[in-house]
Amino acid sequence: MKVKIQIPEYVQKVSRMLSKEGFECYLVGGAVRDVVMGLDPHDYDLATDALPDEM
Repeated sequence: MKVKIQIPEYVQKVSRMLSKEGFECYLVGGAVRDVVMGLDPHDYDLATDALPDEM
């Protein structure tokens, strides 16, 4: 299933910052569910392999 998601700039900025430092970053949770259901997400959850002290 391919779905296009309009991700807000502030979420993209966090993702770019993590990627620049060599970390993985994934959109997860309710935003993904909402898009699959045809709804507009109201918040965005990110998962990363960065440890808390690496943030």
